[in-house]
Amino acid sequence: MGDSTILPVYLRVKPKPAGTVKEPFLTIGPAGKDTTQVQVDPPKGSRIKNPETFTFNGVFREACSQIDTYRSAVFPLVENVIQENRDSLFFTMGASGSGKSHTVLGYKQVPGMVHMAIDTLFKSVGQSLANFEDAEEILDKNANRSSSAMEAGLFLDWSKTSSSKLKFASNSMLNETVSLDNDEGKYKYAVYISMVEIYNDRVYNLLDDSDKPRPLIIKTNSTTKKVHLADLQKIFVSDCSEAFRVIEKGLSNRKANATGINDTSSRSHAFIQVELKKIPNDKRRSVVASSLTIVDLAGSERNKMAKTVGTRLTESCAINQSLMLLGQCLQTQRDREHGHSKDKSKVDFSIFRNCKLTQLLLSNAFLPKGGQKTLIMVNIDPYGDYNSAAQILRYAALAREIPLPETRVPSNASISSIESAASSVSWSSLSDSSGTLVDSDGRSFSSASESANEMVNVKRLMERIYQLETIARQATEKAAQIEEEVREEMSNEMERQLQALEQRYLDRIDDDYESSQALTDKKIEILQQSQCASHEKELAMLRAHNQRLQLENEELRSMLEDGKENVENLKPARKRKPTPLLWAREN
Repeated sequence: MGDSTILPVYLRVKPKPAGTVKEPFLTIGPAGKDTTQVQVDPPKGSRIKNPETFTFNGVFREACSQIDTYRSAVFPLVENVIQENRDSLFFTMGASGSGKSHTVLGYKQVPGMVHMAIDTLFKSVGQSLANFEDAEEILDKNANRSSSAMEAGLFLDWSKTSSSKLKFASNSMLNETVSLDNDEGKYKYAVYISMVEIYNDRVYNLLDDSDKPRPLIIKTNSTTKKVHLADLQKIFVSDCSEAFRVIEKGLSNRKANATGINDTSSRSHAFIQVELKKIPNDKRRSVVASSLTIVDLAGSERNKMAKTVGTRLTESCAINQSLMLLGQCLQTQRDREHGHSKDKSKVDFSIFRNCKLTQLLLSNAFLPKGGQKTLIMVNIDPYGDYNSAAQILRYAALAREIPLPETRVPSNASISSIESAASSVSWSSLSDSSGTLVDSDGRSFSSASESANEMVNVKRLMERIYQLETIARQATEKAAQIEEEVREEMSNEMERQLQALEQRYLDRIDDDYESSQALTDKKIEILQQSQCASHEKELAMLRAHNQRLQLENEELRSMLEDGKENVENLKPARKRKPTPLLWAREN
């Protein structure tokens, strides 16, 4: 894993999708050769005309399996956690749809890096696993404990939705184990899992089932300088099955939605931490904790191609901004190491507080005495978007150029050794053959009293240097604490102002709506009034017309009656024909 750089970078190439006729823009080299260099050729019409070459600590080609990737990249990190009792960090970078989640979390029956790491850890611990009650009894004695723990069985039973038990093929796991330093059973081991996500630059607990989870606060340990999350929930797991179910449950709470380029695009950065606590049977000894953190970063995406709008656009902007700040932090640290900085051993941790992602991801990686091993896996789709892939490769190149820090500031132990050495120097070693005292630069002193005074002054100066370094260290810690408190206070104040602004905006919208509604009602009323007046006018006209028609009708009826009378008067009188009976009588 590269001894010359603090952030080794590996490249994994996504296989060619079925039915793709597009030519790849990335070239690794002849197959069968162990090459660590790749060449990226810009497509036609690109602003960049010349090919770019990038070097990595290792390259995993398209045909490379999950097991091969784990054995070469992640297994050494697990060894660092188990054998060296030190933290390890593994995270993936890449554009959306480049295979990051497949590498970390697997797919269907194919396990991911996190599943193989947990499998290796439990196989290594074996029968030395502590039970939950014993582990918590010892860990609760730590007054500085800032997290809560729950047993996996209770957590899974209390979940709102039941998770199906993951089953992987027997040949899909790595059967190698890591030997433990546990002679004669002096230690027991406890395994805890915690999961968080960074969504819109806020940290949320993925194992929290509440409808409105509260954002977590990032804090710095005043003793170890390590960054951690306050009030983080951890789940105690007793075997791989429980661990896999807890992870599956946490991932079900992760924000994911479809975009124009990915049907299951992750909308947040997911952190999975597997913590191993080494608990001594001798209660007088302290508990040693180390953790493996595996991070699945959300992919960068171009909003024009992803066709994101509304909430998806807000999420995309937050993701791209955090990844941009991550690249800026890497570039700043690289420039500091390769530039003309007067003190390259000191890291400017303030740049990591630009966003939650850089603060959680990089702060512990650059601690001089932290001993954390970090590895970056860059996932590239050579048939995808060239611009996004090239930008990720440039960020990765910056990370690989950061060398291991050189610790030049003397520790307290070295200062004490210098003082003891100075006090134990014999006068004979400081004098020449003539009895004159001589210092390291060859300056002579005329008397022993002057030499004694010089030695007293040297000791005073050494004590003063130690005091000043202690004061400076305390002042730095105090400044960091004040900065963290100020940032938290400013964040809370900004949130309150945003809420007040949002409320004023909503009130203004309500007022505008009410005014618009009143204006609309007034217009409707006027329209109704005008329509009523028009209707009344039309009705009066119709009534007058009806009256005229009735008059005309009466006139016509009278004329008709007069006509009938005239007709009757004009008809001649008809002679009455006698009936047969009357005619017979007359004869």
